[in-house]
Amino acid sequence: MEDLYHELWGNQSPRITDFTVPVPEVQYSPLPGFGIGLHPDEVNQFLPPKVLASTEHVFNVLRVNSILPCGRNRLLVRKQFEIIESHLQHAASTKWNNTDPSTGDPQCGTNLDYKVSGQPGIGKSYFLSYLLARRLQMCQPTVYRRSDDQCFLFDEGTAGQEVSASILFQLTEDKKREIWILTDSIMCNPSWLLWDHSWFVVMGSLPAKVNQSTRWEKGRNSAVYYVDNWKWGEILAGFSPSWLTKRVENRIAYARHPTPNEVVKLYTMFVCLGPVARTCLEIIATDSQSNYNDSLRVYLGQIDREIYHFISSGGLSIMDDSVNQESSHKISLMVPSADSRTCTTQITTRWIAHKIFEVAHQQSQRDCFQLYKYLSSQPQLRSAASWFFEGYAHDWLGHGGYFSADKLPILDKPSSILEFRIVGSQSAPLNYFTTPADLAKQVCGEGHHGIKVGVIGKYFLPRSCNNESLDGLAFSHSDTLILFQMTLAKSHSIKPAGVKDLLDLLPNTISNIQLVFVVPHERIGSYTSLQTVLSPDSVRPQGPPVTIEQFRLSFTEDMMKATVVNGPFVSHPKAQFIGGCTSDDDTKHSPLPGIN
Repeated sequence: MEDLYHELWGNQSPRITDFTVPVPEVQYSPLPGFGIGLHPDEVNQFLPPKVLASTEHVFNVLRVNSILPCGRNRLLVRKQFEIIESHLQHAASTKWNNTDPSTGDPQCGTNLDYKVSGQPGIGKSYFLSYLLARRLQMCQPTVYRRSDDQCFLFDEGTAGQEVSASILFQLTEDKKREIWILTDSIMCNPSWLLWDHSWFVVMGSLPAKVNQSTRWEKGRNSAVYYVDNWKWGEILAGFSPSWLTKRVENRIAYARHPTPNEVVKLYTMFVCLGPVARTCLEIIATDSQSNYNDSLRVYLGQIDREIYHFISSGGLSIMDDSVNQESSHKISLMVPSADSRTCTTQITTRWIAHKIFEVAHQQSQRDCFQLYKYLSSQPQLRSAASWFFEGYAHDWLGHGGYFSADKLPILDKPSSILEFRIVGSQSAPLNYFTTPADLAKQVCGEGHHGIKVGVIGKYFLPRSCNNESLDGLAFSHSDTLILFQMTLAKSHSIKPAGVKDLLDLLPNTISNIQLVFVVPHERIGSYTSLQTVLSPDSVRPQGPPVTIEQFRLSFTEDMMKATVVNGPFVSHPKAQFIGGCTSDDDTKHSPLPGIN
């Protein structure tokens, strides 16, 4: 740490430099659609993402010669780092704005310390290293604490020497008031919780570790700031091992762009496994195809075990802060609120949610239904329940039959009824489409004149794409398109982009769009008024006019139970859990795109 002190203390030379990264835009995501099994033999059913033109994005990198506490001498400076730094500076200064006149101490109820928390593997320790480097450059007294026995003190007269916590406790209050203590370790020593310490502690750690520091947390009334999950461009920026090998006009240029194959691998991990830097950049190797396959299979095996635990625990394994334990964080994601002061827990990705439903259904259809009932009753787990509900609704519609939906808004007088028929089959596969162009190819008549008679009444589902405007669709007549949206939410908005993309490629003979919200029966009271949806002009700005109507389709528990008894519309009797193989030949296949 002394080398770091001598390099940075008071040294105002720029250590944070810009560099550019071409970030490819991806047309659609390598996500499974409902009913698509995840067995390695079925890898050909996944389509790799289509990469469009790249856009140059500017990122920042911190580079020093000495090793930072995170174990590196360079790290990606996320834009949020600067936001959190500013937030902490404000918190540290304002706690002295309102003091007790008799003692000069902050008033009772003031946040004396701060926690910087978030998803495991998101880079909280990297943020502490960034913060340390910034404070050293500005000659601001700082302690980096690894444990009570190993604290490194940086100030005007102490060049990063190792001291114990007991030495810090003996400092004068004037010295303490200038010090920030940065740590990612638990704080069990009762001396840390004393109100009269005037320093400012920043703990960058998991809530699980904070829970082991409860006395400090309560005694110092520490506030919390949750770090956002990584964006796709940040994953690409953090990927290259040769950030700083080329300088062009005082700007660090990105020396080695990822190959197209590497982009597919990274994007597959990002979308299917989650927006977690440690997963995408460290745990799963991309240096060779064999290393990628091997490390990915190990990781998928770990996901399997967490899924088993999630199912056997009835969903309790991701309740509250337990997402941060080793037993659950690969399948659950902490999502910060808009103000970053709270967070919610949800299943990490649609791909993992699909797998949970598939595994639960394979183990026991009735137990799977009981798990759904429990998940849907818990606000923290409703995101997991929503995939189960969507799966059951797809099975229900996929079996076919006659359906009746109430027109919105529902007034005192009897509501208008939409009656439609879906042609089902117990043996034929579901009808999937990957892109709007793929759907148009399947349903448009010769010369793009109208809809084929044979597709009217068929139920279509998106596959290998994530359409934010619909979960399924059907043509009830040659001029009418029904868009289904399955939801457990109390309200649901529909964005125009996905619908416009469909109408741009479907015949202009489509003049009616019927939005059908499929909701559980106990939720129908929330769907009596019109939802916030698209306008006709937003989905077809030119061409023949289109009318848009909204309906509510109730999916009762009895109907759901009947679906459970009948079994899923598409079954995979030989399906293995992800990463599992039954023979040597199975190892030649993979469950995710981008693997040969």
